Amino acid sequence: MTTEKDSDHGPSAGGAPLLAPTPARPIGIAWLWLAGVLAVASYASVLIPPLFGQPSWPGGAPAATIFSAVLFFLMWRRRGPMAWRGALVGVAVALAVLIVAGFFWGYVRARVGH
Repeated sequence: MTTEKDSDHGPSAGGAPLLAPTPARPIGIAWLWLAGVLAVASYASVLIPPLFGQPSWPGGAPAATIFSAVLFFLMWRRRGPMAWRGALVGVAVALAVLIVAGFFWGYVRARVGH
């Protein structure tokens, strides 16, 4: 037996759900540009030195991974709710860039004869 008092304490008191999802705010384009510039700069710090036979900056690998993950996270966040998938794609892209940089470094060093 339900009374009028019991019905006020249900999950939809007052006709609206208590934990209604709020729509996500769109990510500003300025944040995307900033993350993009930082990702490109970190890619450059990883790719350019090996082209000249020099080792990459030691902080370049973590920077490329983090900024790439943030960039792809923000891009996926603008598209939909599964932003963590974008971060995983960003980490995979950064890993590919790091592998290519390793190939560049090994090729140039072998060519020069070090």
